[in-house]
Amino acid sequence: MKKTKLTAIVRTAQKKTEAKALRREGKIPAVIYGGKDQVPVALDAREFHRTFHGTVAENVIVDLSLEGKETRQVLIKDYQYDPIRGQYIHLDFMEINPEKKLKTHVPIHLEGTPEGVKKGGLLEFFVQELEVTCLPKDLPEAIVLDISSLEVGDSLHVQDIQAPDGVEILNPPDQTVVAVGHAVSEVVVETPEAVEEEGGAAVSEESED
Repeated sequence: MKKTKLTAIVRTAQKKTEAKALRREGKIPAVIYGGKDQVPVALDAREFHRTFHGTVAENVIVDLSLEGKETRQVLIKDYQYDPIRGQYIHLDFMEINPEKKLKTHVPIHLEGTPEGVKKGGLLEFFVQELEVTCLPKDLPEAIVLDISSLEVGDSLHVQDIQAPDGVEILNPPDQTVVAVGHAVSEVVVETPEAVEEEGGAAVSEESED
């Protein structure tokens, strides 16, 4: 289980003008839902970027301190990102209960180089993350798959994955996660110009006779 800490201030208004003002001040508007109440908050943008290094993950449990008065355990369930400015402009936090199972996504990390790839095959990675359910304490940072033994034509499906203790994978069992396919052969296609040149050369040779 991966955990981190963030601080937030509680905001009262939820108007667009207020959200724009917060962004100008270097803050990210956000909302906490899923608990006993819905709470609009704002976080320091620099602190958030330092913590997540530009990559938001659903499987990181955040201890979110609200003005130092109380702390809520949350997951980031959704976000809005401005790619032009390189800024997060809104966050949705889902409050979690340590005693209740949650549902979220966990990334897949591949380990090793397949034997089939060493022999010229192509690695195809179809599913980069898995939907899981588990208690917060059992939430894994990632599910690691050793693919070093895969030959050309081999594949791994969800049903082949050994889930960590306390974790249930919700993806369809027959879903293909990774496979090693045959390399695409290079096909040489003659252009019309090349055909004409060859034909011209043949005519020239015949005329010489």
